[in-house]
Amino acid sequence: MELWDWSLDVLKDTEMKSRINGSSSISAAQGNKLAVDVVKTLKTDRSDESFDLFWARIKQRKDKEIESIEDPVPPRKRKVPSRFELGQQQTHYFPQTAKDHYKQIYFEAIDFATTAITARFDQKDFKVYMNLQELLLKATAKQPYDAEVAEVLKVYSEDLNPYQLEGQLVLLPQVAASNAFDTSRFNVDDLISFFQSIDEPHKLLLSEICMLGKLLLVIPATNAASERSFSALKRVKTYLRATTGDARLNHLMTLHVHRDRT
Repeated sequence: MELWDWSLDVLKDTEMKSRINGSSSISAAQGNKLAVDVVKTLKTDRSDESFDLFWARIKQRKDKEIESIEDPVPPRKRKVPSRFELGQQQTHYFPQTAKDHYKQIYFEAIDFATTAITARFDQKDFKVYMNLQELLLKATAKQPYDAEVAEVLKVYSEDLNPYQLEGQLVLLPQVAASNAFDTSRFNVDDLISFFQSIDEPHKLLLSEICMLGKLLLVIPATNAASERSFSALKRVKTYLRATTGDARLNHLMTLHVHRDRT
């Protein structure tokens, strides 16, 4: 098990992409594209051939670098309770070798990572947030934005004047350039700096654009499941009180908050 903990690099791609996504200059659309690339890479790694290479590389590193680590062994086989068996046939799978055991863990880790990444980015709120960003960034860079403006108006038709918005989107590149911004390399950081730097006359001139900026700053990029979990914690602890430990309580909260998946 020590060998596995030391050399596990299944999530090397996700760690690298998470650092990139953490950058304030990366837009939501760019982050979404990176997530798609990570999922494709992980799915490519989910094969018998990839695991065989992974396992051989680990064994080689162990033999050359840390010889004191013992070879991995399969876990002790335990008898399955009779209530889980169907008739006389033993249906419970048990790995015969250490390689089979860690192969199962390897696939489970990849499945968990791909599911978590997909669930994180495949949300309605995130798509709205992404369309808001892309509309402003594309308008500033003088790129086509018809699809983005249509999606934004579907959600915020009561908050925005579509006719004024269309005219102000045309003015946006000139106003940004007059404030010393390079519109050809305009990113999310520049977008926030732009809204902070424009004066009151320009805010009146770009009233609908400023409304988009306010929505961009206050709209949640994801749902509030983490906030709801706190109120759920109070409900669960009402009958649990001090009768359970932190580890068990965390597991119960995970099942309770995400009961639609469990």
